[in-house]
Amino acid sequence: MVAQEGAIFVFDAETKKPVEFVHLIFTDLVNGKQFVSTTDEKGRADNLARNKSKTLITFIGYEKLEVEIEPNQTYNFSIKPGAEGLEEVVVTGQYSPVSESNSVFKVKLLTREQIESRGAITLNELLNNQLNIRVSQDNILGSGLEVQGLKGNNIKILIDGVPMSGRLNGNIDLSQINLDNIERVEIIEGPMSVMYGSNALGGTINLITKKAKKNSYSGGAKLYYESVGMYNTDAWANYGNKKNTAKINIGRNFFDGWSPEPTERWQQWKQKEQYFGNAAYQHSFKNLDLGFAVDGLWERIKDKGDRRSEFSNYAFDNWYTTNRWMQTLTADVKNIKNHKLNVIGSYTYYNREKIRYNRDLVNLSQEITQNPGDHDTTRINTVLLKSVLSSGFKGRINYQLGTDFNWENTFGGRIEGTPQIGDYAIFGNVNWYATDWLKIQPGLRWAYNTEYNSPVVPSINFQVKKDANWQVRLSYAHGFRAPSLKELHLVFVDANHKIYGNPNLEPENSKHVHAYFTWNKSITKTQSIKVEPSLFFNRINNMIDLTPYNGLEYTYLNIDQYTTFGGKIEVNYRIHPDFDFKIGYAELAYSSSLQPEEENKFFYSPEFSASFNYWRSEKRFRFNVIYKYNGKVPDFRVGDAGEAVQVTIPAFNLLDVTSSYAFFKNKLTLSAGVKNIFDVSNLDVINGSGGVHASGSFVAGWGRSYFVSLKFNLL
Repeated sequence: MVAQEGAIFVFDAETKKPVEFVHLIFTDLVNGKQFVSTTDEKGRADNLARNKSKTLITFIGYEKLEVEIEPNQTYNFSIKPGAEGLEEVVVTGQYSPVSESNSVFKVKLLTREQIESRGAITLNELLNNQLNIRVSQDNILGSGLEVQGLKGNNIKILIDGVPMSGRLNGNIDLSQINLDNIERVEIIEGPMSVMYGSNALGGTINLITKKAKKNSYSGGAKLYYESVGMYNTDAWANYGNKKNTAKINIGRNFFDGWSPEPTERWQQWKQKEQYFGNAAYQHSFKNLDLGFAVDGLWERIKDKGDRRSEFSNYAFDNWYTTNRWMQTLTADVKNIKNHKLNVIGSYTYYNREKIRYNRDLVNLSQEITQNPGDHDTTRINTVLLKSVLSSGFKGRINYQLGTDFNWENTFGGRIEGTPQIGDYAIFGNVNWYATDWLKIQPGLRWAYNTEYNSPVVPSINFQVKKDANWQVRLSYAHGFRAPSLKELHLVFVDANHKIYGNPNLEPENSKHVHAYFTWNKSITKTQSIKVEPSLFFNRINNMIDLTPYNGLEYTYLNIDQYTTFGGKIEVNYRIHPDFDFKIGYAELAYSSSLQPEEENKFFYSPEFSASFNYWRSEKRFRFNVIYKYNGKVPDFRVGDAGEAVQVTIPAFNLLDVTSSYAFFKNKLTLSAGVKNIFDVSNLDVINGSGGVHASGSFVAGWGRSYFVSLKFNLL
């Protein structure tokens, strides 16, 4: 190709800054030939037109632009941020969808491609290789997590901005969150209490569901098998015309249970069956979009017991059944004198039931046991009404004003009475372009809590972005968490437990500092590198924890300050447009109230991650290697006298290898891989003092497994 004299420059229509890596496809209007180019760090690309040509300008996170150009000419074009390629833009905590690089918050984005390349079925499988995130497993209570050393009761989990309810032991069960209907996952570490209120002082995870597109229709199905006895299937259909869109997704996950050393009936990983579904409808008026969505889950876990004695034909089986229904109404009002209004109303019903059966192992009949203490039902009703008014000025100042109404009640056999709690708030923030390269966003939330005096919660964020090569983000924020109804009113007494709620608990409050630095550079036309170091500090006052007292009795108490701090660095080297290599290292420090005074009061834990991703677009082939090293971490167990004993969970390694290939113009995709290649299952936990509780078991995985899936795009 002979070099052309002309050039094309592409700029962001809002920030007026050049956009790098924009894709340009030149179609010659004389002979039909096509040529392709991309912009450099100055937003420049050669004008490859030899004759009058139609040029398509595309970049993920921006609206497509199609123009006609002449050869040997220079053009300036502006592209608008928009809904194109939503998998590469973020919405959590934003005024409107923006590219991640233009967000004042540092948002970790896990796309649909990453979900599929990992073979991840539920949220816990997707998150277990992320730095600063630790996933734990309880085979009755489900999967929990820590973010920056803060436990799940400080992490807000949302679906399209609506909080999930139904916490057990402080955690939303991640294994109940199916990913088949999820387009992407957005993660913000650190408090988002100004925007999302209580439970968001440690971080926010927002799952964005797939959306039906206008003037199109599609459908498909997927089959999945994993060698540990997992059989999954789901199907979906989407339809849209000029004013209406609708979608439906239904599926079933079945896991037959697994044990490292199988016994007669008992299984370490319990048999689990899930049915899930999601349906949504939206109608568009001139300046108004109205939508309704319903998301449902039915789950049954069967905890099968061994025969009660060598000569017995009976065993006790515990069945745990969960129902969760989220119903959401949304209204998006546009063009209100350069403003837009978003209103969300939702009702969530959560019910978890435990029933104990006396199982006859000869004739396979069963009957419910007669002891009332063998059974339990917990029911939670949650109502949310939230409205956010966002300005749309084109100047240097934008703002958001919002109201947030949250109400929850619960009752059950292990809850005293039918307690309820309400949290009603107003909040706002200002997004100020102080200069072309400095963005400042202060925020404030004031709330009225029906049980507690809520403090005013402030935050401030800075984004420094001199050019496309580097930027710095700084944040300082306060957080607030009111005690949950279970922490206040639980009464759980049986042969093995005596746990009482504490109505005298004080709310938690926190302070958080975070600094992110991003540097990226194009090395050649096809190679680039991105380096992202960060530092963080968290301090929680009045942290609530389950604490032993009076022998084997437990209650929730406010303990002293709890601190975590650390840092991480991640490097992404794109060797070629078809493949890249990522590595990361993190060091996390936990404060420990049980360490002897003469010893260091912090417990340090390292993490390391690496991944290699290969994608051959014309052959539709993908290959991925994903590795994570989890360093040792502290945990707490019960000693002989009911005292809390600090133990150490040893370090372990996780390694997955996955691949996929698309056939018949992407109508059929075959995926296969190996998970947990190092065969990690149970880890022995230890402490230095010896004794019966110096060792035990931590469930880290179900060992090595193999999976295969078939995805059919039918329409």
